[in-house]
Amino acid sequence: MPAGLAGYELAKAGAKNADNCMNDFMLEKIANLMKGLKFTVSGVKGWKYAQCTSGGVPTVEINMGTMESKIMRGLSFAGEIIDYDGPCGGHNLNNAWITGIKAGRAMADDIQNS
Repeated sequence: MPAGLAGYELAKAGAKNADNCMNDFMLEKIANLMKGLKFTVSGVKGWKYAQCTSGGVPTVEINMGTMESKIMRGLSFAGEIIDYDGPCGGHNLNNAWITGIKAGRAMADDIQNS
């Protein structure tokens, strides 16, 4: 947790400093405050700093088992080209890896079976 946010949470919990919260009561109080944190987005830094973006090929146009286009045979999609917006925390990376694996395996199966 960034130091500024930690200081804010400690003050809100009534702790004088980090050493003052080494008991179960204070730790639980701080944990509950952190679970209830809400922030209002006041702006964005733009495309250059984006962690993920919206848009892409709609999932209804993709066979999600093989990642092949339902519109054009032989065309497969994976990763951020797909319209999928996962929460931050690795979900978008996981989606990219899983869809890439699915697409690769399906294409390898097609080659093997032809």
